[in-house]
Amino acid sequence: MIRLKQILIEQTLGQNWYNLSKDPTFVNYIKKVEGLKLTAYDLNDGMITIGYGHAEKKKTSKYKVGDTITKQDAELILRLDIEEHEMRVDRWMINEGYKDVKLSKLQKSMLTDYAFNPGLTMFPNFSKAVVFKDWDRAKKEYIRKDGSLPLGRNKIFKQTFLDKIKPMLTSKDFTFNKSKYQLTDEVTININKEKLPVTKISISVTLNGNSLTPPKKHTWLNVIKGVLQFNINTLKPNKKYQLEIITPAGNIIYLHLDTYDKKTTTQTRPIGEKLKSLRNL
Repeated sequence: MIRLKQILIEQTLGQNWYNLSKDPTFVNYIKKVEGLKLTAYDLNDGMITIGYGHAEKKKTSKYKVGDTITKQDAELILRLDIEEHEMRVDRWMINEGYKDVKLSKLQKSMLTDYAFNPGLTMFPNFSKAVVFKDWDRAKKEYIRKDGSLPLGRNKIFKQTFLDKIKPMLTSKDFTFNKSKYQLTDEVTININKEKLPVTKISISVTLNGNSLTPPKKHTWLNVIKGVLQFNINTLKPNKKYQLEIITPAGNIIYLHLDTYDKKTTTQTRPIGEKLKSLRNL
């Protein structure tokens, strides 16, 4: 019966179901931030709490203040709670119109923890920033209004998730090796190494809507060198092209790439970036 329930859950929730209740790292994280109380208590919030932060409405709870459970009971309740809150994230994604967005395990873990405490709708700007991998905004939203740093549970959340995420690449992190190009030139774009991950990643490059194929000698992104390299000999002179770079974080960088012949001089310059559209994430 339990296995059948799990299969039905996975079939219903689909691409974003990570079954975090069976992930030791996430389970241990929740244990750490919630703490264990084997005796039911009342925080005067209308709820009865017991175990690893398991809370029920006082009017309908099967527990009353002073009731006790075993550690094994607390473990089982916790895993059921994690399963329920992971499902809440999926329902919230659907209700918010994000059902086609593929979440990484990191994103799902962050949102499931937020569903657990304090709730996804409590801080909607933060939740949305996590969905769209807008990490700069997420970090700003996580700072208290008075500018003070988070404490206690919130501090552990920040250290576990947000502090390990590198800032997103923006147009300012891309610099060209030349300010102008002839069609015989190879374009080299240097990327800010401080924002690159520690392992090799792929990057999608499009020029005026057409995907570019990297030269045989180069990958699009070499993390050690931090460069993009490609040839433009198939382009036309004296034209303005838009270079579109889709980063691993899911945002699009738009750069101007201008071509010229010997009689003209133009400059190549960044023109900004925007979040990748929902359907393309």
